[in-house]
Amino acid sequence: MTGSCSPHPAEVRNAPSTPGSFTQQTPRSQKSYGSHMSSLFSETYDQLVGDLQYVSKHKHAFEIYLAMTAALIFGIFAATQVVAIKLWPETEAPLVLVGEAMVPWNDAVPAEALHTNVPWYVYTLDTPTSWMSDQEFLRYVTVVLWLVVCITGLGMEVVLGEPLVAKLAGSDALAPLWQGAQLAFSLSVSIGLFAQSPFGFPWAVVGLWKFGFPETIGCFRRAFRIRRVSMESVNAYLNGVGTLVHHASCAYLVVACATHLMPLDRRVVAGSLPLVTQHLFVLLKYLNMPVYVLCELALEVVWEIETIRCLKDLSVENGYDITTRGCACSMLLAHWCYWAAALAAIPSLIYGRGETGSAG
Repeated sequence: MTGSCSPHPAEVRNAPSTPGSFTQQTPRSQKSYGSHMSSLFSETYDQLVGDLQYVSKHKHAFEIYLAMTAALIFGIFAATQVVAIKLWPETEAPLVLVGEAMVPWNDAVPAEALHTNVPWYVYTLDTPTSWMSDQEFLRYVTVVLWLVVCITGLGMEVVLGEPLVAKLAGSDALAPLWQGAQLAFSLSVSIGLFAQSPFGFPWAVVGLWKFGFPETIGCFRRAFRIRRVSMESVNAYLNGVGTLVHHASCAYLVVACATHLMPLDRRVVAGSLPLVTQHLFVLLKYLNMPVYVLCELALEVVWEIETIRCLKDLSVENGYDITTRGCACSMLLAHWCYWAAALAAIPSLIYGRGETGSAG
């Protein structure tokens, strides 16, 4: 659950359409690889500037648009959690031996993580969080840290990514930096997940949000600039939703494993490795797009089978928190958003370049 599910639909376009992706493929003709990439990034930067100019002229409308998008994203996470809870029957937590007594794991494990199981610990009453059980408090901690990770990642796109792209516009260094950020995904996210500590959070942020390159916010801005519902705007918006839900779902898994709300066991690792592996082939898209797509598609099929077959086993009875299955469902939904965006891009692949809204 820690990687991009499929070739970003914008990456198989004949021309750039979403400034956030920075990965679109154009025919090379007689150009060298380096000049091809420089030309590609120059065109992408021009589009990003146009999008920014348009947004600056319609700032209030864009703020409302982002607020509605944020509500949609939170609604998606709430809906996937509800679906994950309601579609599978409730089960009882297994018992574990604590001292001489058998205690439900969802009492024993959170108590150990929060160090409330030591004999000298005394609960403080009448505080804003005293009504929570240890498991509920651990879930509360996980959600707060998850928001910290997500807001930091998105903030990097605005505070660091866009100025970086503007500074390096026209430079031969921009394309290698973006490719390096993509290539670092697998290693960075793997460290973030397997660290099982807060020291893994910066690695997760850097890997998921690709050193701040404006991948997510660029998609939403692109859709906003087009100003009407069309295949082009639907493609951009679905890419934005899919990317944000995908990164946030992965971040929740990383944080939950660090707080020990979820176990990093064989089932979780098996669902993570195909997606991490996908990003090992990321540079293939610049060398041979058909081979890249086939590799990504094969790994996607493996991942979806692994995840869907495991959904029923991500239960309280098997030692998972009640939010684990919902996290898997939101990741699946993110992947389906990517595929839906790819389908929306098919007309432009057939008929040529898509629409571009006026910056005026």
